[in-house]
Amino acid sequence: VEITTVYGRGEAHAVIRRSQEDYRAHHGALEKLLASTLR
Repeated sequence: VEITTVYGRGEAHAVIRRSQEDYRAHHGALEKLLASTLR
């Protein structure tokens, strides 16, 4: 494994946010489904 780039904090947060948005777009809001199932 070779690490070629180091992210700054702001860029890392942006990458995480985009990843979460992409996940929700592909899989829906699973936390809402889980919450409604557990009620």
